[in-house]
Amino acid sequence: MNYETREQLRTYTEEFDAAISPLDLEAILQSELKLTAASPEILQSQRRGWLMPVLVGVLVVFLVGAVPWFLRMMDGPIEVGSVVTTMAPCPYGEDGGVCLGPLGEGTYSSTSFAPDLRYTVPGGWENAQDRSGNFVLQKTGDVRYLAVYQNVKAPAECEDVPAPGVGTSVEELTEWYTTHPGLVVTEPVEVTVGGLTGVFLDISLDPSWDVTCEFSEGRPVVPFLLKDDPMSYAHHVILPGFEERLYILEWFGGNVAIEVGPEGGPLDDYLSEVLPIIDSMSFGE
Repeated sequence: MNYETREQLRTYTEEFDAAISPLDLEAILQSELKLTAASPEILQSQRRGWLMPVLVGVLVVFLVGAVPWFLRMMDGPIEVGSVVTTMAPCPYGEDGGVCLGPLGEGTYSSTSFAPDLRYTVPGGWENAQDRSGNFVLQKTGDVRYLAVYQNVKAPAECEDVPAPGVGTSVEELTEWYTTHPGLVVTEPVEVTVGGLTGVFLDISLDPSWDVTCEFSEGRPVVPFLLKDDPMSYAHHVILPGFEERLYILEWFGGNVAIEVGPEGGPLDDYLSEVLPIIDSMSFGE
């Protein structure tokens, strides 16, 4: 999409106070509406005169502004074929992007996240974030989370930047995790999730690690996951008593990562709840 069209989308976003970004609007337009501008020659040959451009302009304004607003006013799920979708306020507010909010039991698809993600949840879950590079599922009222990311990076020590010399492939990230002196990491296990292959490993803090960061309030810490895209940001750390499971899957030379975050609770207990959801996942383009 060209610069002028992006600026128009940005203007529409501000006018309708929609809690979605121009990039999210672009994704909606391209994936759901698939509008194509007709050339002047075609319009002339079809003898549409001035009416067709006017109608197209009105339609774009309505779809960009009114449709997202209308969908966000919907309280219940909408069933399209075998896939249920809904549009409710995001628990994270604007940070949630175009999330679905509370979910009933059923099969759903991501809206903005790439690659396309299809998944099935039991009742009582919510889609708390759906942005181009971040996707989060949580049980309602639960701080624990199941997150999916596009192209995570290894973070530098105590800094909000990538670790130098570490790429985004499964091999490079696995090497970084398994050799970090502050982490206790299980042996990587080969796995296939939703058509993507890679490994999973469980991560915790080494009890002998005593390095602190300015933000860790005197507690030992290891930053272990970074998404430095301003549209889809994440910077996660491992603290004493925390344990995570991380799936790192190959995707077009980079990765798709799945994080199981019990937030200090027992990892095994949370895995029993989220593994059926992970097993149901299917990734598209």
